[in-house]
This record gives sequence, C-alpha cells and structure tokens, in this order.
Amino acid sequence: QLIKIKFINQNQFELSTSFENSLVNLFHYADNTISSVKVPIGDFKKIYALNEKVELPFLSLKISQDLLNRNNLKQEFYIRFKDFNETVADYKTVEVESETKGTSIIKIAHTGTNKMRLVDFLNATVNVLKKSQLDSKNQFATNTINFIDSTLIEVENQMNVAEDELKNFRKDKDMFLLEEGGSAMTTKLSRYDVEKDVVDRKLAYYNLLKNYLEKNNDYAKLPAPSVAGIEDPNVVANVARLIELSKLRSEKAYAVKNEKLFQDFDVEMDALKRVLLNNISSSKSAMQAELSLLLKNINNAENTISKFPDQQQDLIKYTRKFNLKDNIYTTFLEKRSEADIIRASNLSDIEFIDTAKDTGDGLIGPKTGVNYILAFLVGIGLPFIVILGRSVLDTSIISTLDIEKLTKIPIIGVVGKNTNSGNLAVFEKSNSPLAESFRGIRSSLQFIYKKKKIDGSKTVMLTSSVSGEGKTFCTMNLATVFAMSNKKTVIVGLDLRKPKLFDDFKIDNITGAVNYLIGQKTIDEITQKTDIPNLDLITSGPIPPNPAELIMSDAMGEMIVELRQKYDYIILDTPPVGLVSDALELTQFCDATLYVVRQG
Repeated sequence: QLIKIKFINQNQFELSTSFENSLVNLFHYADNTISSVKVPIGDFKKIYALNEKVELPFLSLKISQDLLNRNNLKQEFYIRFKDFNETVADYKTVEVESETKGTSIIKIAHTGTNKMRLVDFLNATVNVLKKSQLDSKNQFATNTINFIDSTLIEVENQMNVAEDELKNFRKDKDMFLLEEGGSAMTTKLSRYDVEKDVVDRKLAYYNLLKNYLEKNNDYAKLPAPSVAGIEDPNVVANVARLIELSKLRSEKAYAVKNEKLFQDFDVEMDALKRVLLNNISSSKSAMQAELSLLLKNINNAENTISKFPDQQQDLIKYTRKFNLKDNIYTTFLEKRSEADIIRASNLSDIEFIDTAKDTGDGLIGPKTGVNYILAFLVGIGLPFIVILGRSVLDTSIISTLDIEKLTKIPIIGVVGKNTNSGNLAVFEKSNSPLAESFRGIRSSLQFIYKKKKIDGSKTVMLTSSVSGEGKTFCTMNLATVFAMSNKKTVIVGLDLRKPKLFDDFKIDNITGAVNYLIGQKTIDEITQKTDIPNLDLITSGPIPPNPAELIMSDAMGEMIVELRQKYDYIILDTPPVGLVSDALELTQFCDATLYVVRQG
C-alpha cells in the first residue's frame, strides 16, 4: 500500500492513501508476523502534527521534526511497507571483499536504484556491527555491575544495622578498658570472618553457576566469577566465552535462517558447559576443605573469647559483625569500579576507514550496448541452435541425399506435389512438370528392362512403408504414361484390405481380383475399361477374410500368366510392405518393384 506524506508547514504534514480493496495486509515488525485489517474503499486523507504518533487501524508511525528542512517543505514523499523477509532479501546482494590479502580491512558495497538509501544502509550496517561487537565485549562487565548493584543495597542495609548496634553498645561505656584486652582477638576473628566470607561467596557462586547451567539455555546474563573473588583463569575464560556465544546466538535468532549455524553454537556452548561443570566440581571440593579449616580456627578463637567478661564479649561480637559487613561492602565497591573501568576502556574492533558516500558516479547498469549485442547474438544463435537441433534429430526423408545415405537401391525418379483436384494428374494435364516426372520414371524403367534384357510383357509392383505415401497415386499415373505411349496396360488392385483405385476412375468395385482368385470369375469378367485409351483396370473386389492366403494361392500366378498374354505392362497396386507381407509374396511375379517414399 503506497502512502503519501506531504509537509504542509513547519509543524504539520498531510498523510494520504487510496484503498482499492477492503482488506489490506499489516506487517508487524516487532515479531515478524503478518495480519489483515478491513478498511473503507476509497481515498484517505488527514493532517497530523510532527512528532505526533499516528495510530490508525492500518498504520502506526511518527514523523520526526528532524526530517523537515527548507528543501523538502511542500514536497511529496512516498512510503511503502514491505514484508521483513522480502526486505532482507533485497539486501542479500551486498558485496564484501578483502581490501588486500592478509589484512583485516574489508570493503562493502551495494548497488541499487536509490543512492541515498544505499549510503544510509551501508553506514548503518557498520554502526550496528560496531555496537553489536562492543556490546558483546562489554556484556561480561555489564553482568558484573548489574549483579553488584543488586547486592550492594542489601549489604549496605546490613552494614548500617551493624553500625547502629555498635554505636548503641559503645554509649556510656569505658571503651578503652573494654578494648584493652580483646583488640588482638578481635583482629584475628575479623580476619577469619573475611576469609570465611570469601570462601562462602565462592561456594555460593559455584552453586549458582551450576544451577544456572543445568536449568537454563540462555547464559547471556551470567554474573562474572570476579564478583565472588574467583580468579581461576579456566572458569573466568569459559564463562566469558559462554556469555559471548549466548548473546550472539540470541541476536542471530531473529534475522538468520540457518539451522547449521545454530547447531554449531549449541555444540560449542554444550562443550563449554560440560567443562565448567567439571571445574565447579573440583573447585568446590577444594573450597570445602578450606572452609572446614576456617571454621575450626573460628571455633578455637570463640572458645578463647568465651572466657572474657560479658561486656568484652559483646564488644567483640558487634565489632566483628560491623567489620565483616564493611569489608564486604568495600570489596564490592572495588569490584564495581574495576568493571566500570573495563567497560569504559573497551573499544569496538570495527572502525570506519571511509564511510559510504555518493561519489556522483553514473549508471552502473543495465549496460544497453552490451544488452543489444547479447540480444543480437541470442537472436541469431538461438534459431541456429534450434534449426541445427531439429536437423540432427529429424529422421524423416527430406531429399534424395537422405535416401542415398540409407540404401544403395537406385532412385529412378522424383515426383512433385499434385496441385490438381483429381489424382489422374498425367491424363488431365499431360504437359505438366508432374507428367514429365512420370515419363522420366517410364524411361528409367525401360532402361532397366533393356539392361536386364527383359523382353515381352513387363510386371511392375508399387509398394511403400505405410499408407498415405502416394503409392496408389503413382500407380495410376505411371500406368497412364505407359498407356499414352500406345502400350496396352492394366492396373491390378491387389490391396485387398483397403481398396481405393476405383474411385478416381469412376468404376465400381463389385467384382475384381478376389472373384478371380476364388474361382468365381474369369479375367475378362473382372477387367474393366477406363476413359484412358489402352488402359484397363482390375479392381480388388469385395474384401475377403483371408487376403494373404489368396495372394499366396496358385490362382495368383495363373492370373499373372493370363495378363502377360494380353498386356504389355501390368502395374500392381499392393498394400504397404511395412504393415503386411502381401507385397513380399508378389515379388516373384514382378520384373521391377518401385518403393514409394514420401518427403517428410
């Protein structure tokens, strides 16, 4: 949804948009979810004050007065909110490269249509990285300060109570006489108390750390070991690393969709957790032994004090309590100051060398010249590849060269396409190029007969691989050219399964070769005259149930012998040899076999 912002004056702006649908999508960037809300169809327009929060069913924003200046007053600005993941995808093409090999300097760059937005994005990216890296370094110190601050309040209260008790006890008493005999014992007990408190705090921290590691998955808020006086380098380093990894994992959980990355985080954190638990176990054993020794020393000192006068015992008790709380308070203040110094002295390892800026460079892309060249090459190359591919993959017959590559059988003629309405093309247009092509076939056959020394009546059979290749068309017209040369010619329709010769000659198919082969009719009874001089026709006749057996019968040979006695040329129209074997059975009666192949 496109939203228009127009600054009216120094304090106000106009917000407007137009709704074409009653339902619009809302993007909730806080939790990366999408919802829908109903809105009235039509234009929306309203005036708001700068720095005023705009709360509408379809929009929540605030325009800061910092965005206003003299240049954009009265200007119109447009805002479009996009899905979070879609917006992130737009910036996936950021280029990152090392400036020189082996150095820690990198260069980041990005290309797009809005140079100001690109500059802001790149600079903001570096600033976010700087802050994130510094926060990660400071997290250890920050956790220490937070823990100390929460503890100091309670310790301060306890110290104030102990101080009040000590002041109240000192009233109206001769403190010089009371302190004279117990000052040394008070000093010793105070030292023991401080040492015991240090051990107690270490044990308490170890117990807290163990419990935290066993029951939590987020370790970013772990207090630093130094708050309890623990200086074991293994424990300090492992806790610091665990805090750093936990913070990094939580930061990437929202923006990064990479399960492998989070698995690597979890594996490393689990390994650190196991090491820390082992460190805690061994350290606690040593602390327990130290605590037992301190308790024994304190018990011995308290036994000695029990022999002192009552007032002297009370003074030692109140002084001892105050000294302990004062020492704890002072120690925590020192630790807090150390953490403050560490946090203040930390610097980000990421620094700007040269900020992103608009250098005024022109258009990077699209490169029109290169695109035109590519388009030209593709325009020529793609059709060439398609044509070449079709030529390589095409297995059909295109020219006589294709036949010569496949067989050594001679080609005796090429017949063009028939443009006449009927199939008797030679008879209808005897001077046409098509008629000449059949005369050329006739001449080629006569040459073959002469070369083979075949005299008398000749039998020619025409067949093909499949139906529709022009076999019957060639049969009729080849017979016509023989008849037109004053040779007695007869066409015998031996395609007993799908007879079609009779249609073009306008002759019926009631009787034919089948009637002769089954002994019903004689040659003269099945022979019919055509309109073409010297050309007779024997149709196939009724379709028999056993055409192959009829062609293989002795009657077939007898019919050929009779026809040889009456005609100069016998033209046999047979079924396709690629579908049935009838034509193969007839080759024994033929002087020449013509195999018809259709182009394409």
